[in-house]
Amino acid sequence: MEVWKDILDFEDYYQISNYGRVKSLRRYIEIGKHSYWKNEIIMKQQLNLKTGYRAVSLCKNSKYKLRTIHRVMAIAFIPNPENKPEVNHLDGVKTNNYVGNLEWNTSSENIQHAFDTGLFNTEAFRNRKTRWNHD
Repeated sequence: MEVWKDILDFEDYYQISNYGRVKSLRRYIEIGKHSYWKNEIIMKQQLNLKTGYRAVSLCKNSKYKLRTIHRVMAIAFIPNPENKPEVNHLDGVKTNNYVGNLEWNTSSENIQHAFDTGLFNTEAFRNRKTRWNHD
């Protein structure tokens, strides 16, 4: 069953479901002398080709914010009593934002998970160009 929750800082504007879908809520819009009802819609998500994460652009008070789906999901659905800063995809698939596939963790836990599951590309890491590596 799909469950919807408000998105933090965007209450009464947007909600996210436990399946990772985002909807814009029905609301009354006033722009200068013009006003109208904006209907509820399921929003399209963007795929960031650099990071591989899905994101959505949210607007409130004429200010746009790009939010990654996995973080919005975790904030809405997963308790974080230890106040861990990062969200990990358990299966390593950055586009699988189902709530059961996400967990809060630390940076070191995230890196360890990548090593343990074979997601960390050791060869690419060795061959990376850094400001200290002038080869």
